Amino acid sequence: MKNQEIVDYLATQVAAGHSEKSVREHLVAHGWSEPAADEAFAQYHAAQKPEKSARDKRKELRRGGRQVVRKWTPKRFIKLSIMLVVILGGIGFAVGRHYHQEPIAKPVALTALTYTQRQLLDVNIVAGAIGQYVAANNGTLPTQLSVNGGSLVMCNQVCDPSTSAVAQLGVFKPQNIKLVPYQAGLKVPDTSLMYLVPQAKCASQTSIDGQNPHARSMVLLYDEASGSSATKPTSSQRCIIL
Repeated sequence: MKNQEIVDYLATQVAAGHSEKSVREHLVAHGWSEPAADEAFAQYHAAQKPEKSARDKRKELRRGGRQVVRKWTPKRFIKLSIMLVVILGGIGFAVGRHYHQEPIAKPVALTALTYTQRQLLDVNIVAGAIGQYVAANNGTLPTQLSVNGGSLVMCNQVCDPSTSAVAQLGVFKPQNIKLVPYQAGLKVPDTSLMYLVPQAKCASQTSIDGQNPHARSMVLLYDEASGSSATKPTSSQRCIIL
């Protein structure tokens, strides 16, 4: 599940001078699971890969065939001479900097996450907890949710925090995460609630539509807030297939 806003957030922090390690620790400290942080950085790295240059593409077209031998012409000689002057100038500049090193600017403070980004973190935390529960319980989804010490506990007949997947959230209160049966056109009434709907599917990124017979399928519904207010109403519902 790709979250472009989180990818953009990571790019902003790295561009500001923060190491990936410090940004990752910042996310984990704010409640994101380590697997979710790894996945976010994997998406960030994938987004940073540059497109192949025209020169690389020409090489690929010639790969396996006969290589074109470039003739030594006066024009090429002048071009190589200019390149040599530039390279030697760069070496001289580097040597000069060795004796006059400019102070390295300290990175600015990490930008605080917006409320919308914090919602996305909670979505990833809940999705990760469900995935861990399914993996540890022979592919079965949780049928109950419980609250233990401010944390959300996934469970079936018995809710045992020592064996069930536990999710610690930052925005959503654990008691406001609800397991609800499928209903056509189901909507989340406000930004404080998150619905988990087993064996359902999304019609789009904003609405639920239809049932999914797959035993492991689950839909997550929440109302994406705009701005930083936790109580600001919004109609921007999000439907995510887990």
